[in-house]
Amino acid sequence: MCCVVVLKLASSLLNNHERIVQLCFTFLLQKWPSADFLEIHRSFFQRCKELSLRVLRVMALSLGLDPDVFIRAHALIGTDENKTTLRSLYYPPVKTAKENQLRCGEHSDYGSITLVFQGSDGLQVTPSKSKSEEF
Repeated sequence: MCCVVVLKLASSLLNNHERIVQLCFTFLLQKWPSADFLEIHRSFFQRCKELSLRVLRVMALSLGLDPDVFIRAHALIGTDENKTTLRSLYYPPVKTAKENQLRCGEHSDYGSITLVFQGSDGLQVTPSKSKSEEF
């Protein structure tokens, strides 16, 4: 059985200023809309993996390194020994954003490579926290 574990942190300060952290775990069974969707998702994952490995090779070559240095470090992509993540997210456009409005929340992606396939507005990417312009 496959599970997705969502970790939620809640904290409060007591009179003696001790920090209490509650861990609430939510387990969701992994259910796919259809067998066709599962196969399409697996195929898309494989194509993303192939593209990522090509990008890693180009990065190594551009740095004057052994072309396979990053590929060897990512040899376990898509296996149980690696925590590879393929997230299918939808960021719909917002016509009028409220001041300081956050949606998904600002964050930095983890890992070596993030592939973004976007055909419409909705996701904002900024160069750093000190700059607000998009690029």
